[in-house]
Amino acid sequence: MQDAIGRRIRELRIAKGMTQAAVAERAETHTKYLGNIERGEVNLTVAMIERIAKALDVPVVEFFQGVYPPRPDRDQVRRLFDAILNHGDDEKVARLRVFLETVFR
Repeated sequence: MQDAIGRRIRELRIAKGMTQAAVAERAETHTKYLGNIERGEVNLTVAMIERIAKALDVPVVEFFQGVYPPRPDRDQVRRLFDAILNHGDDEKVARLRVFLETVFR
């Protein structure tokens, strides 16, 4: 996750036309540390996430856009399961069964 958040911070910084130095200064941190964050090499604290968001003038939630895939709706899941159960080979059906047993323990 820290890789995805770091990439997102870089995307937002570049979209705003800001340098790492400018964001680091506004976030009261070092440019090298911000570079480490953008490369996903640092486990961020909530406080640092808030400081970077403020420096970029974006809500914190912006850092998590695209980090988690959207949840499929119930109909999508049902169609996928039906397709595997009705048209999948034995291995796919067995893998689906193991997955479901793991999830619903």
